[in-house]
Amino acid sequence: MSLIRFLAVIAFALLPGAALAQSPYSSEPLQTEPLLEPEQWLRESAEAVSWLEENYQRIPVEQWVEVRERLYLLIGLAVQDQYRNTGETVVADNYQIGPQVFDWANRLGVIGADLVANALADSTLSPGMEGLVPEQFTVAYDQPHLLLSAQDETWSARVPYYFMTWQLGRVSIDGSQTDVLVTSTLHDLNSSQEGASQSTIMLLVSDQELNAFTSGWLDRMGLSGSDPTLASFPENATTYRASVGGGIQAEGLFWREGDKSVAVIYSGLDGPFEFNRVHFEDFVRNLSF
Repeated sequence: MSLIRFLAVIAFALLPGAALAQSPYSSEPLQTEPLLEPEQWLRESAEAVSWLEENYQRIPVEQWVEVRERLYLLIGLAVQDQYRNTGETVVADNYQIGPQVFDWANRLGVIGADLVANALADSTLSPGMEGLVPEQFTVAYDQPHLLLSAQDETWSARVPYYFMTWQLGRVSIDGSQTDVLVTSTLHDLNSSQEGASQSTIMLLVSDQELNAFTSGWLDRMGLSGSDPTLASFPENATTYRASVGGGIQAEGLFWREGDKSVAVIYSGLDGPFEFNRVHFEDFVRNLSF
């Protein structure tokens, strides 16, 4: 099964108390060798903006994923370059990816990219795509992070602005209200096939009882045959990990937080899965309930 098909299965399945310790996201993935040289990704980012200006209206919705993933490869390379040169990841005057890249990312369905575009432009360049953020949620930009929260204050998640957040919603699953957040990490080279890809982090916060919630999502994610182990954090969390086919690895972390069942499910191809795993751990540490 391809990673795109695997994530499509997730999307089809989808059709908070005391805070965990806040900590910055690790810079470790930013210190690796870049996948493209600066002159290449700078040229490609300018070409991408021009191409989108001419072709956006003709891009089928089903191809948005491919285009926005390429934009976030370029964004990630710019962040890596900035970190190597300044030791910072904040959007600054010397940031080499223009605000138009983030504006186009937002038009292609990336949540919060409009806020980054406006910060870079120091103006309201991007009005934001209507309907991307449902009324039950809020998204704020506190650079270098986006803060995504439930309006009822049951949970909030802090992610770097260079993550590609592409799903946020409240749905009924197995008769229980479930909040869903899906974000994708930096790119790295795939080990088992050509090219580079992101890893994916999915947050689930549900009214459902923990055992039924865990069992249902283990089945959906292909993790039901894996052996549980006690996680080092959060307290009383259980983790499951397995290879789900096609070079895809998946890991699920499940626990109870007050009256909510919570899961963070991490998946990716061999290579990116290991490369980005530290950011999976950072994501969990930067949740609040």
